[in-house]
Amino acid sequence: MTKTDNETGNRGLSFLRLPEQAERLGIAPRTLRAWATRRLVPSYCPTKRLLLFKPEEVAAAVARFRRG
Repeated sequence: MTKTDNETGNRGLSFLRLPEQAERLGIAPRTLRAWATRRLVPSYCPTKRLLLFKPEEVAAAVARFRRG
């Protein structure tokens, strides 16, 4: 489920949860979590158990490490 600005209280930002972002990228959620832990992709952790991603930021990061 995509979180919109009304749901998150953020101005115009939308976030995806870990499983949704991983599915969008065609990778395992475990892989995406590892990338976020190593700071290869930007992520937001508002609580201990919730990991959120901005799709456009993740796409840019993935494009950078696919290029080189």
